[in-house]
Amino acid sequence: MPSRAMAAETYEINGVTLPLEKWPSGGRSYGRNKCWAFASMVYKTLWGCGVSNSRGTENDLLRCVGTGSDRAITAENTRRFIEMTPLGSHIRLSQILSSDDNRARNKHSQILIQKDENGFTVYESVNSGVRIIYRTWAEYANHYKKFKYFKYIKYPVSNESKEQTEEEFAPLGAETSVSTHRFVDFESWCNQILVGKDLPVVLQTDSLSVNI
Repeated sequence: MPSRAMAAETYEINGVTLPLEKWPSGGRSYGRNKCWAFASMVYKTLWGCGVSNSRGTENDLLRCVGTGSDRAITAENTRRFIEMTPLGSHIRLSQILSSDDNRARNKHSQILIQKDENGFTVYESVNSGVRIIYRTWAEYANHYKKFKYFKYIKYPVSNESKEQTEEEFAPLGAETSVSTHRFVDFESWCNQILVGKDLPVVLQTDSLSVNI
């Protein structure tokens, strides 16, 4: 399945229809090198809050993932990360993992709006315009390999879960020996995000491969 732009399709996340009316797929760019600003605007429209450009924050799905090859943009990592990412999340790719990645020649931000067993769809602004585009896992990795790393994937977190420590709320790769946590499967966890309910304390890691 080749990558393709999807100018005519619409998607609904948290009651918001994408693409936004003012920013249709195939329309003008949000501005030169303004991909992060665009993705952040869309994220705030969806969830009512912004994101920082720092990795490792409490709303970073990859905060327990190591640097280097652990977060390299490969087909395997792309599938592994995206399969567990809620729709409406802000994906940041960058050669530089520090908070200030302006020095990175290759960096980009996107909003995840659809996924299936073969790949996924993002909503983004590039210098040539705004677009909605689908790529398979391999196509995505091949297209963005020069960007090197998944810097972060920011997702909506409830006030309750913000107060939990890393040991109490485990994203990708985290382990805990505490036996009093409440576990749920990934599909239930994502459904609670989309309907605005408080998140459970710990996401059951053996269910992360469930597609939504």
